[in-house]
Amino acid sequence: MGETFVLTLLATGIAIVLAKGALAYLGNIIPKGVALDFSHPQLYVFLLIVALLTALLAGTYPGVLISRLSPVLALRSQTSQAAGSAGLRRVLIVGQFAVAQVFIVGALLVGQQLRFLINSDLGFQREAIVTFHTPTSSFFNGDHKEARFTLADQIRKLAGVERVSMANQTPISGGYSTSTLEYTGKKGKLKINVYRKEADTTYMGLYGLKLVAGRNLLPSDTAREYIINETLAKRIGFQNPADAVGHVLATLPIVGVVSDFHHRSLHNAIQPTALMSQKNDLHTFNVRFRRSGADSFDKTLAQIKTLWGNTYPDEPFNPKFFDESVAELYGKERNLGKLVTLATGIAVFISCLGLFGLVTFTAQRRTKEIGVRKVLGASVASIVTLLSKDFLVLILVAVLIATPVAWWGVDKWLQDFAYKIDIEWWMFALAGLLAVVIALLTISFQSIKAALMNPVKSLRSE
Repeated sequence: MGETFVLTLLATGIAIVLAKGALAYLGNIIPKGVALDFSHPQLYVFLLIVALLTALLAGTYPGVLISRLSPVLALRSQTSQAAGSAGLRRVLIVGQFAVAQVFIVGALLVGQQLRFLINSDLGFQREAIVTFHTPTSSFFNGDHKEARFTLADQIRKLAGVERVSMANQTPISGGYSTSTLEYTGKKGKLKINVYRKEADTTYMGLYGLKLVAGRNLLPSDTAREYIINETLAKRIGFQNPADAVGHVLATLPIVGVVSDFHHRSLHNAIQPTALMSQKNDLHTFNVRFRRSGADSFDKTLAQIKTLWGNTYPDEPFNPKFFDESVAELYGKERNLGKLVTLATGIAVFISCLGLFGLVTFTAQRRTKEIGVRKVLGASVASIVTLLSKDFLVLILVAVLIATPVAWWGVDKWLQDFAYKIDIEWWMFALAGLLAVVIALLTISFQSIKAALMNPVKSLRSE
């Protein structure tokens, strides 16, 4: 019990160091203000109690086994023959690796889905674009309402700027506005919830939205026409986008159809969307830089900040790169990926410790058998195979148990996404292969050590 307690205290010290590293790794997930504070004595009391309980629990099972040992076996150094149930140890190994396998599959598939989310074609361009908003106070001040358009014209003249567009929001954003619009067609009147985006004539070119039919919007102080997406065209009954051009949606004509683009994260399906031009509601600056390197971006951004200060001297300048805004939509998935990766590492490490202990125990118990085999000419490779095959069977059993559980869990998680990866067999095969490789690396050290042992020592008469 005393030795176990000392080891537990040592493990607690190591755990504190690892916990500080985990807090740094999970910095974006841990709420602000949460930290390890070593100035509070309550922390040390808590750790001491945990160490005592851990030592008690860890020492109980070995203590019970030792109390049952035969003194004769103990004096003959044959305690391994009565050191508890081998079946229980195998069950524990299978359980540990099954849990580790679930986490390995989870880490692989969460990472795969996250890469899919980040790299998917959203229907628009997102690189080298900076966005910022007109100050609310100025936007509703009639004396300065035109200042934003003057500022946009000044930004257009900068050498590092390719295009500038004014809109009420970017193609994809957390905020959105909907209207119920009526369309009268062959099937009568339809009422459709439509996501509306207000933008100037440069908007589609700046973001690379593809016009598949009709023309672009014309400049207008008030809404006079619509460009709709393909989803809305199909909703009102036109499989061919060009056929929708010229028809009236609500009270305004449809002058063009744009390829579908995502206006929200990939958790959501693409919804009917309409673009229109209404000058008074354009309050978001969308600036595309010329692609000539990060240094040029910084220089141009500094020039824009100067122009901003001249226009709005009392307002802060808060620019944001558009690709960062897109990435932020999946912050929850990034955090989950970090947690799963950390949990996977911990689960695999604990499983390897258990497997290493069982291999060591087995090698010690079969010392004389290994010695006899070596005397009879068995090679090191054959002995390593002998010691490893039983454990590999346990790992394969763990993989078979974990696979349906992991599939169910990942499939349940992916149901939250309208657009997602396909769960394929090779992903589970790769996770199983990783588990086998990790197990082989864990087993090989002790197995090779036992195989290289001098048979004279193992067969020495007691």
